[in-house]
Amino acid sequence: MKPLEALHGMNWWDVAGVAFVLVLFGVGGVWALTARMPPSATEEEYREDERRWQSLQRSGTRGEATVLRLTRPANQLAISGGEALALAATDLRLSFQDRQGVVHEVTVSTFIERELMSNFATGRSVPIVYAEDNPDLVAIDRDKALLEIHNTPNS
Repeated sequence: MKPLEALHGMNWWDVAGVAFVLVLFGVGGVWALTARMPPSATEEEYREDERRWQSLQRSGTRGEATVLRLTRPANQLAISGGEALALAATDLRLSFQDRQGVVHEVTVSTFIERELMSNFATGRSVPIVYAEDNPDLVAIDRDKALLEIHNTPNS
């Protein structure tokens, strides 16, 4: 029996069943590929630290944290333009002690100008601001830490 003759003997539900199985394998394959890919970092995620600092700068508790690790997202997100040369998305793993003596480890995701990244190397101290009632809510203290170099206006 030839392959085309075999199709004539099939019912419509047999064909639908085969099509369903093929679609299921296709969807499963796409899902498996995307599940293994790291999520891409977005600019909005790395802008959150600045917004958090703005809300904590007056009411937050100031402190010092030690950089445990500095990493970059898998997609090497960076932005340029404006006053900064090139801001790189950076994840800082920090350790600090609150006023009660409890040690906290947090990750702060922020933009840092590439030329200043060495200021955030492992083991360095970084000024922070945190919420007294929620010490895991931490931001880099932009009053004391330089995250980007601003241009000076011409006089």
